[in-house]
Amino acid sequence: MFKDFDNLKWLKTRCEGTGLLYAVQRFPWPIADREICMHNSSIPDLENRAIVSLARSLPPGQNYFGVKVPEAAGKLVRMDFNMCYNFFQMLGPNKCRHI
Repeated sequence: MFKDFDNLKWLKTRCEGTGLLYAVQRFPWPIADREICMHNSSIPDLENRAIVSLARSLPPGQNYFGVKVPEAAGKLVRMDFNMCYNFFQMLGPNKCRHI
């Protein structure tokens, strides 16, 4: 899906585009890869061929609608977001804009 992410998966979905999202974000050297676990809500913007996403991290151990937010895995460091807004727009079959 995104080449900057590994292991991108929904740990719990509440409805399409909304739920507990887990991923490992890859970074180039000298920064180490980071783990992300957050509540994410996304809505499509069909007119602009885009998705608007709002996300925030949840603390490990918190109950998210019956699923426990996992601890950081192995040597990975958890990257936390107080509030994160994204706009992903399709520009072509292999190109997108991220704001």
